[in-house]
Amino acid sequence: MGQLPRALLVGFTLVLALLRPLAAQDVLERTSRDNVFQIIGVDFNGTQTVGAMADQMERLGLRYYPEARNLQAPIRVSLLTEPDFDAPYFVKQQPNGNYFIYIAWNEDTRFGDVCQALASGFIRRTAVWRYGPSAGPLAPHWLELAFGQLLEAAIRPGYADVQRERALIRPPMGLEELLTARGPFELQQEKVALNAVWFFRLLENRIPDRTHFRRVLAAFLKDLNPNYVMVKAFPGQFDDQKSLEMWWAVGFQSMARSRETPFFTMEQSRELVRNLAIVTVSLNGQDRRMAGPSLWENRGSQEVQSAMELRHREIKLELQRVNPVYYNSILSLGLFFETAMSAQTAGPVNAANAHFLTDYRSAQELEMEIKRLLRW
Repeated sequence: MGQLPRALLVGFTLVLALLRPLAAQDVLERTSRDNVFQIIGVDFNGTQTVGAMADQMERLGLRYYPEARNLQAPIRVSLLTEPDFDAPYFVKQQPNGNYFIYIAWNEDTRFGDVCQALASGFIRRTAVWRYGPSAGPLAPHWLELAFGQLLEAAIRPGYADVQRERALIRPPMGLEELLTARGPFELQQEKVALNAVWFFRLLENRIPDRTHFRRVLAAFLKDLNPNYVMVKAFPGQFDDQKSLEMWWAVGFQSMARSRETPFFTMEQSRELVRNLAIVTVSLNGQDRRMAGPSLWENRGSQEVQSAMELRHREIKLELQRVNPVYYNSILSLGLFFETAMSAQTAGPVNAANAHFLTDYRSAQELEMEIKRLLRW
């Protein structure tokens, strides 16, 4: 075999030199259990973390769309440490109908964004598998957002409490508006996603037959008229759009309230303890807000003594529902009131108050650390 021309040889050498830095950085790969997702990255922890999340998304998705188990090639998820796009993630359809998901992987990556990226890729790829390449871009955005929220709640069970709490703050979107919504949503995404997940839960709750429910989800996936899908899903139940909207508005509230947790959230518990620590008492015709040792200093007043007794009873009741993060702080607050009502000297009162304040600060720090780790 003859020698390579000198110019070609030099060019080939330069290409090898350019490739060396990439070769030094090992590319890691992980495939989900049923081969629905393939995770590719250069960071071991990141690849393993997103791989575990992909396992959960696969399990969730196959529960409702079991046919996705037959994908010819897995959905590729690439973790990019230096992405060439500004968004948290990017989902792109390939000529063969498969989907590639690109996630910006750095210190700013949010847990919820990864969940949504996996959910969007799964829904669009499943639509293509069932109905052809043109179905992917037409997959309903509310369904993608719903699966993103379901995945986040499946991985972080406490997030379901957040979804419930937010659902009760404001009325739901109109159903037609929700089911026809198309992104990008920007600042409205949280609102649409919250409504989407509660609609999904309501729909699942009202259609107990699993086979029928999967057929309804398949119809939504085809991007049929949502009103037509709902009429077919519940024969004879809806006469017009108004009755459909009423069914949704009532169901939204009933579903959210039926999921009410036996515990307060961390935010609710923090505010509860803070409010319980402050007592408003009428002294000399004026309302005074008192807390800590000042309550003991005014113990000679019947109004102050009665207020402390009432607050102590309230604390006993709230102990049953306070979030575990704030249990020690509300417990030490109750012990402070016991001490303030019975102590003969200021020393035990000051010590009990200091104990409560320490527990309360520690609970706040723990709350912040939990939210940091969970990226709330």
